[in-house]
Amino acid sequence: MKLKSPSLAVVEEAIDLLSDKDLEREQIIEALGCNASEEYLSVRLTDWIPECFGMTVVAHIEGAKISSYFHVQNERGTWRSVPMRVEPILAIIFPISNELFHAKKNEVHKQVASRSSYMDSLSKNHAHGSDSVGAQFTGPFMHSIPASVYRSSLPWWIRMHWK
Repeated sequence: MKLKSPSLAVVEEAIDLLSDKDLEREQIIEALGCNASEEYLSVRLTDWIPECFGMTVVAHIEGAKISSYFHVQNERGTWRSVPMRVEPILAIIFPISNELFHAKKNEVHKQVASRSSYMDSLSKNHAHGSDSVGAQFTGPFMHSIPASVYRSSLPWWIRMHWK
């Protein structure tokens, strides 16, 4: 069974919560309180929205390349690469992120993106005196989302190797 897309209202609520710099990740997950029938939806929204916003920033850096895979751990602790197209949240978030990025007042975008691993990488590059022009960025490592969440959304030839 493939993962379902969240409603636009839930996504907008998540963006509002993520833009509040006084809220911690756990508070956002709890505040979202998404339907338990959709496995890990609150966690997926809380983790993926900032990553999408960070990817939007990276996509505007000259020559920068972003991997089309992200990484999750299986129950044995082995990291697995998953094509980003498997996560339905991305199809909803990228247009919103791009629109907010180009808005005259993009404080919401900046705040949400600041929670991403991409912005952390950019900050570290800058601190070490290097720019990110032409840089290659790996996909995010989603520490809080188990591989089992995505397994059923993968093609059968990939699933058969995911033990």
